[in-house]
Amino acid sequence: MKPQYTQLGTLRTDYLEVVFGALQTNKIIIMDEREEHIKLRHPEDYELLSPYAGVTVNNPDFVLIDEKVAGTIIMVKRVPGTIICIKYGWRLK
Repeated sequence: MKPQYTQLGTLRTDYLEVVFGALQTNKIIIMDEREEHIKLRHPEDYELLSPYAGVTVNNPDFVLIDEKVAGTIIMVKRVPGTIICIKYGWRLK
């Protein structure tokens, strides 16, 4: 069975390829299995933050390199009208 996923957005890769080299794709996806895990383990967070997933990956306020997990970036976006910042981690390699 082919893995199922949802595409959240398209990554601007020019600045990332300077650090990580050529990337296989510019698509940002979440696997259905990971989304179900988040829904089960963090239902309140999922309900509050999932509407902002697309805007976070397409127009983040900050993009950081995760120094603890090789080949991973963290995208950060402030939720309008709140003091909440969303943090998504993405494996690039």
